[in-house]
Amino acid sequence: MNGLILCVKTEPIFTRVVLVLLALIFLTGCGQGLSDATKTQAKAVKQNLKVTRDFIESQKKKYDHLSASPEFSAMAEYASKEKWDTAFANAGATLARARQVYDKGLDVTLKQDNPEGEAQALVQIKQVNAVIREAKNQATAPFKRVRRIKAAMTGVQAMQNSALAAADTILSTVQGLEQGPVAKAKEKFPGSEDKITARFAPFSKMADETKTNADIVKAQYTAHTAGNADYAAFVTAADAIEQAKKTLAKEGSMFEKDIDQLYRSYTKILEDMKVESLGSTQFKYFHKYLKEENGETSETGWEVVNASFYEQNLENLGMAILSKPYGEFEPDFQAAPPGMAYVGNPEYGEWKQDESGNRFWSWYGKYAFFSHLFFFPPHYYSYGSWNRWNRDYRYKKPYYGQTQTGRTFGSRGTRMKQSPRYQNSTFSKTGGFKTASASVRGRASGLRGGGPKSRGK
Repeated sequence: MNGLILCVKTEPIFTRVVLVLLALIFLTGCGQGLSDATKTQAKAVKQNLKVTRDFIESQKKKYDHLSASPEFSAMAEYASKEKWDTAFANAGATLARARQVYDKGLDVTLKQDNPEGEAQALVQIKQVNAVIREAKNQATAPFKRVRRIKAAMTGVQAMQNSALAAADTILSTVQGLEQGPVAKAKEKFPGSEDKITARFAPFSKMADETKTNADIVKAQYTAHTAGNADYAAFVTAADAIEQAKKTLAKEGSMFEKDIDQLYRSYTKILEDMKVESLGSTQFKYFHKYLKEENGETSETGWEVVNASFYEQNLENLGMAILSKPYGEFEPDFQAAPPGMAYVGNPEYGEWKQDESGNRFWSWYGKYAFFSHLFFFPPHYYSYGSWNRWNRDYRYKKPYYGQTQTGRTFGSRGTRMKQSPRYQNSTFSKTGGFKTASASVRGRASGLRGGGPKSRGK
C-alpha cells in the first residue's frame, strides 16, 4: 500500500521534470535558426515587393500624363513603334514573378527557420531582388528612352562623334587581337585552331555588329541634316557601340589572359596518401603530389586534404588528378594515367611504330619520365588506349584502362602494383585499402569509378 501511495505522489513530480526538460530543449533551440541579419534582409525584400508595386503604378500614371502632353508629340511615333505603353504591364508581370520566387522559395526557408538554410536564404534574397530590379528597370525604360532621344535631337553631332570614335577603338582593338595573340596562338598550336576561333568568336561578332551600328549612326546623321532622321534608330546604334566599347575593355584583357594559358603546361599527380588517427572516430588525411609544369618536375611534402577529397581520390594513386597540356585553355580534372593528357600533342612527343606495326607514343627527352613514373617495366601508351581515352573519357570521367581482368591504372591497377614507387609508398606499406578506415571506405564506395567531382585539394 505504501508503494502505491509513493507511486501516486511521485508521478506529478516526474511529469513536471519532463515538462521542464522539454521546455529547456525548446528554449535551447530558440535563436538557433536563421540569423537576425538574414531575417532583416528578408523582411526588407518583402517590403520591397510592396513598394515596387506602388512604384510601377506611379510610373504608369506619370507616363499617361506625359503621353497626353503636347511636348510628347515628337515622341509619339517612337512610342507607338516600340510600344512603350506596354512597359508597365511587363513590369507588373515581372514583379508577379518576383513574388512567386519569394513565396515558393524565400518564404518557405524563413518559415523553416533552420540554421542550415542560412546560405540558401541569402541566395534566395539575391534572386528575388534581382527580379525586382528587372521590374523597376522595365517601368522606367520609357522615360530613359525619352531622355536619350531628346539628347540625340539636341546633340546629334557630339553623339555621333563619340560613337564613331568608340567604333574605331573597337575595330582596331579587335583587329589587334586577331592579328596578334590569336594569329600567333593558331600558328603555335594548329591542333587548337578551332578552339581558339570559338573563343575569339564573340569579338568577331562584336566587330561586325559595330560596323553595322556605325553605318546606322552615319546614315541617321545624314538624315538629320535633311530633317528626316530616325532618332530612335540613331540612339540604339550609338548606345550599342558605347556599350560594346565598355564590354571590350573588360573582356578583351580577360581574353588575352586566356590566350596566355595556352602556353602553360602542368600536371598534378597523386604520388602517395595516408590517414592518421586522432582518436577512435577522428582522422587526418594527407596527400603527397608530384607536380610537372612546363617540363619541370617537383615533389610536395605531405599536404592536409579534407576527408571528402581524400575519399574521392582513393582509386587514383599514381594518376594525374589534374592535367593542362600546351594548347588547351582549361585543365582536365578527371583522373587519368600520368601524361595521358599530353599524348597526341606534338609539343611532348610523336607517334612511332614497333616491329609489329603497332603505334605507340614516344616522349621527347624531358617528358620521358612519364613512361616509368609508376610503371615497371616502362609503359608506353598505345594509340588505341589513347584514342579510347580521348574519345570517351577526356573531360568526362576517370580512365583506369579497364580490361577483362581488371584495371590497368590507378590504386588497384596492375601496372601500379608492379611499380617500385607504389611498393615503397606509405599507402602500400600501411596496407593500402585493407587498413583504410571503415568510415573512409564506406563513404568512398559510392564514389569509386566516378572519380573526383571537386576541384579542391
